[in-house]
Amino acid sequence: MNRILFLVHTEYHLLITSKIIFDHFCDGNSEVEIIMGKTHGKSRLKESYDFSEFTNVIINEIYYDEFDRKPNKLLQELAARILNTNYSRFYFFQEHHPVPVYFAYQMHKRGTTVCLAPDGAKAYNRITKIAPRWSTLAYIWYHRFLIANGFYFWRMPWPELRYASFSFIDEVWLTYTEKYLNWNNKKLVKINNEFDKEAMKMILQIFHFSGENLVERNNIIFFINQNFEDDGLCSFEIEFLNGMRQQHPDKRIVVKLHPNTIEKQKKAISEIQNVFLLMDNVPAELYILSLTNSLVVSFWSTSNLTFNPECRFYWAYPMIEDRGLMIKYFFLSDPTDYIRHVHHVTEII
Repeated sequence: MNRILFLVHTEYHLLITSKIIFDHFCDGNSEVEIIMGKTHGKSRLKESYDFSEFTNVIINEIYYDEFDRKPNKLLQELAARILNTNYSRFYFFQEHHPVPVYFAYQMHKRGTTVCLAPDGAKAYNRITKIAPRWSTLAYIWYHRFLIANGFYFWRMPWPELRYASFSFIDEVWLTYTEKYLNWNNKKLVKINNEFDKEAMKMILQIFHFSGENLVERNNIIFFINQNFEDDGLCSFEIEFLNGMRQQHPDKRIVVKLHPNTIEKQKKAISEIQNVFLLMDNVPAELYILSLTNSLVVSFWSTSNLTFNPECRFYWAYPMIEDRGLMIKYFFLSDPTDYIRHVHHVTEII
């Protein structure tokens, strides 16, 4: 019997996890455990999900704060159990966070195949800057948290900005393997990005998704908000949405808010005429798959990588670049052949 472990922290992680389980581990030869990592008052995950159709899946959760320097007994007990269990595969999504990195390192040493699954679109980014300050601060952060909990490395891995940089990552799982720059020759495994009727039924049940919060599904603008902290980007988002409203006065604009969007920005968006806000923690991908004859727009959200042939997809990050608001060393590589990159709202048609 193969034991499979997933460590997830967001709805997107859980969506990808569900699809991997559906495609690879629905047989009677696998026992699957999903651990939901949460932080009190900050968790993006709901209290419950419905995996009742899968008799081989169990769900557990753990609360911890990676910036807390006090020992976490429950986390210590979880780590002891995990590292004393013979898992054949371990899937994690956050390669720049101490807990998943620690588990990945230790489980790889024990013979588990360690798989890095996608956390947004960053796998396709091209990082051109060496960031010694960031790496050093991340290294210190790792040490403080891990040592506080009695978690030790023989040789502490040094974090890098380049994707899948750790040597203990055995496989890189991606939806667009052909567009990934495999700079260190990892084994690549493709995640099927297509949702047939059976897969959709399963996903909708897991997330308790009915779509009833979406007032319209046809001929709308579906905009995926991102968690911007920069005042310039926040101001431009409002300018952009007003431009969309003027360009398409006949269309309802539905804004899927990021769970961590600040209250000030939520209020500013809500005051735009003909805008409807979605504030639940259902993955935007589920809404996208339910739309017809609509425009799916974001600056560079990963949600646009979920394809619905009945919609048209746009990334507006070139407008951010044109205004000098984009991070200088950041370059986004679009792995799809259907997302249009626009420099002006008039190109969104």
